[in-house]
Amino acid sequence: MMTPRLELYLDDSSALCMAKVEKADGASRVFMQLPLAELGLHDRDQAARQLGAAILGLFAIWHPARLAEHDTAQKEAIGEATALDHFCSAMQLIQQAFAQKTTAFSPAIEFLLTQAAPHNEDARTYLRETWPILRAHLESQP
Repeated sequence: MMTPRLELYLDDSSALCMAKVEKADGASRVFMQLPLAELGLHDRDQAARQLGAAILGLFAIWHPARLAEHDTAQKEAIGEATALDHFCSAMQLIQQAFAQKTTAFSPAIEFLLTQAAPHNEDARTYLRETWPILRAHLESQP
């Protein structure tokens, strides 16, 4: 199994937790706890897209060579509708990041915006002009 790897689980308080395991025999480190009430399970499709996008974004950062093997097919498959979904998912992750005062979503947000930008002018502008400011603000929070 490759490392780093991601663990997803529900804790005792029914929060969805994401933890990173950096070494094969290492302990996991929780970097995100999201109460199920905040996940938006009333719209499971949207919640699944957000969670999937966050996971793919993390793997793109942690295992770029592995994901690059499949990048060509992904670029061909993405269209305007998918780009809009990616952009909307990034916006929702940004809202969650500010609500939780965390930078844990930053790699996923960047990944989503980067995937949407070639097909969506709003995403392209947001990635170039707005996201760097918001990311810096998130990084400066205590």
